[in-house]
Amino acid sequence: MEWLHGDPYYPLSMPIRVYVYEMPSKFTYDLLWLFQNTYRETSNLTSNGSPVHRLIEQHSIDYWLWADLMAPDSERLLKNVVRVDRQEDADLFYVPFFTTISFFLMEKQQCKALYREALKWVTDQPAWKRSEGRDHIFPIHHPWSFKSVRKFVKNAIWLLPDMDSTGNWYKPGQVSLEKDLILPYVPNVDLCDAKCLSESEAKRTILLFFRGRLKRNAGGKIRSKLVSELTGAKDVVIEEGSAGEGGKAAAQKGMRRSIFCLSPAGDTPSSARLFDAIVSGCIPVIISDELELPFEGVLDYRKIALFVSSTDAVQPGWLLNYLKGISSTQLREMRRSLAEYSRHFVYSSPAQPLGPEDLVWRMGQGACCSASGHRQKPVGKQKPPQKPQSSWDEGLADVQLGQTRVMGIVTAKLVQPYRDRPNEGTLAIYTELSPMADPSFETGRPGESAVELGRIIDRGLRLQESRAVDTESLCVVAGKLVWAIRIDLHILDNGGNLVDAANIAALAALMTFRRPECSLGGEDGQEVIIHPPENST
Repeated sequence: MEWLHGDPYYPLSMPIRVYVYEMPSKFTYDLLWLFQNTYRETSNLTSNGSPVHRLIEQHSIDYWLWADLMAPDSERLLKNVVRVDRQEDADLFYVPFFTTISFFLMEKQQCKALYREALKWVTDQPAWKRSEGRDHIFPIHHPWSFKSVRKFVKNAIWLLPDMDSTGNWYKPGQVSLEKDLILPYVPNVDLCDAKCLSESEAKRTILLFFRGRLKRNAGGKIRSKLVSELTGAKDVVIEEGSAGEGGKAAAQKGMRRSIFCLSPAGDTPSSARLFDAIVSGCIPVIISDELELPFEGVLDYRKIALFVSSTDAVQPGWLLNYLKGISSTQLREMRRSLAEYSRHFVYSSPAQPLGPEDLVWRMGQGACCSASGHRQKPVGKQKPPQKPQSSWDEGLADVQLGQTRVMGIVTAKLVQPYRDRPNEGTLAIYTELSPMADPSFETGRPGESAVELGRIIDRGLRLQESRAVDTESLCVVAGKLVWAIRIDLHILDNGGNLVDAANIAALAALMTFRRPECSLGGEDGQEVIIHPPENST
């Protein structure tokens, strides 16, 4: 598929390394059992009448990602992401907490208590403290899930259904396209495969179809206006419905008999109906002015969907005239694209190449280095003694090699060591490729070039022969405190030989860096006192 090949996230030259936390079973397996054992209790409905288990399934991206990561290597098909056993080998840390199941199937206070326990468990981890959560992934796909404690994990990478610009679900500053990823809902209908599409083409006699809740809040208020405009029109079917078993069958039948499927906003700008339409071969008509779509950096939605403004959609007669004016040639092209695109929205086990699980990690390639966009500001001169949470910008080098210029900055911070390496500090490399340095570099998430450059420098510095960093010498108190060394490489001009220039900048910055000395003091003789370099002897 040529439309993917030009994207910076495809293909990946090196897999993303993900560490999956082994959380207590009350956050993982116990919740899966709770879901399974209560599945047949169909009387358990949400406030809008939808069976709660169906709603959980629509947001079950946490299960599908976790299932793929935990599967034996011999059974996995995805090659662009690998699960690592050691935290120090990880690019990203995945938090396998089923936040949606706990929200819907537990009592309110019990759920909030579990959220607080999960928060404490994760934020107590050394890896979280080291990065302040910026390399941690939280599946928060339902707008209500984890809501009571979200503010404490706002630095983490969230997996969301949309950005919700209304502010009703996510507080300002909590979500952004710079750090978070949007994932598609899990479809509520079966995939209409190539055979199904061929057989259903002649049966698509309905011009426009919609089945769902006719009244919603926030941006979803557009639905009631559309109902008033479209009800009773020829070749248009507008039905009230929910996501239950009967609702699934009715929606699937209607979508497979329709040319266009209406996809207005719900309580948030997104709606599961969009993805039901795509896998049904029904061309979505998206009426949601604030919608951010999954994998927009990779997929061209203009090939499979029509975008209509809310203002135009409610004008008398406008929408139906517009749809009737779509040429048969354009319809054939869009149907052909739908057949090709549907695989990107079908979660499965094992996860398939170019399926949604795969595209998450292709988009997430930049997320594994997004912490480089959050480098701590330099701390001013400190007076001893200092508490261990302080950090310093003491290493700086500006290297020009021909027409290439790279600035290296080294910082250090005291953190807890990894459990399996209690006597060793850590080294992390972050790169920033700005369009100011080269027009081919893009803003936003770091692309493949930035990730690859950082890993090359990292491997070179870690080689035993280079002796660039002795990680054992970074230990302050075994098992309790070690120095975490961070090297930020800012590419200011790119005229070639970028790897050589970046290597020199990293080494030169390390040579100018002076690690603060530490001593033990306090009443019990166990308090760590930091002596800034200018006061060290």
